[in-house]
Amino acid sequence: MELISSTSITSDTPVPKMYEYEMTLKFKLTSWDKPLDTELGVALGRILRDWDEGRYPFDVEMIQRGLHQCLKQAAYQVVQKAMQEKHGNELIESADGRSRTAKWYLESQKAPLDQPDISCEPTVRITRLPGPSNKG
Repeated sequence: MELISSTSITSDTPVPKMYEYEMTLKFKLTSWDKPLDTELGVALGRILRDWDEGRYPFDVEMIQRGLHQCLKQAAYQVVQKAMQEKHGNELIESADGRSRTAKWYLESQKAPLDQPDISCEPTVRITRLPGPSNKG
């Protein structure tokens, strides 16, 4: 069986320009009765970067998968918004004339998603928030 490809890569193939970004997600943590151990952030960072035998721990892979899905959904919403602005309330009627669908919806289904790749080198920083509940 032959592998047939319509794309051939040569030394003349242009390399696409890469853009890198840093995304910060913040979550509030709560502890009761005593402050968190200062080593918690270090340990969490170690767990999130724990590549072993070709895999991350299952929990870490689930975090990555969840973040990937959130980014995909956000990218799709960006496309939908652009198509809504472009096509407004225009409707397309089916061939048999029994149904109509918004053109922006159909066009957003065909449009490519501009979805970034996720680098799995997270950094972790846990900061105690100032406030009256943090006394003691």
